[in-house]
Amino acid sequence: MTYTQTEREAAELAGLREGYPGWNVWRASGGAWMASRRAELDLRQVRAGCSPTLMEDTCRRLWRQLEAESLADRHTADGYLCSVDAAWWHLLDGRACCGVTGGAVGAVERL
Repeated sequence: MTYTQTEREAAELAGLREGYPGWNVWRASGGAWMASRRAELDLRQVRAGCSPTLMEDTCRRLWRQLEAESLADRHTADGYLCSVDAAWWHLLDGRACCGVTGGAVGAVERL
């Protein structure tokens, strides 16, 4: 069965594409929400648990994953030890994910 996209979903997809220009975002033929990075992961991103490709059931879940990936990307680029899992929890309930958000972990040496 081929998936048919609604106008609302098309608008949500356009919003994700605009909000996350570093990602290719699309709907799979089965209806899954997909995103893949436009650039290769660097060593910091790999250590932080970042993914080259994401797949979720809903737009909301994909948005949450993109937010967590983006937060971890920004923090690791600034030299902080942050993980995607910790960033996800920070976005969910405000707990510290690294030194940037008030955690005990400070800056790490640049790679």
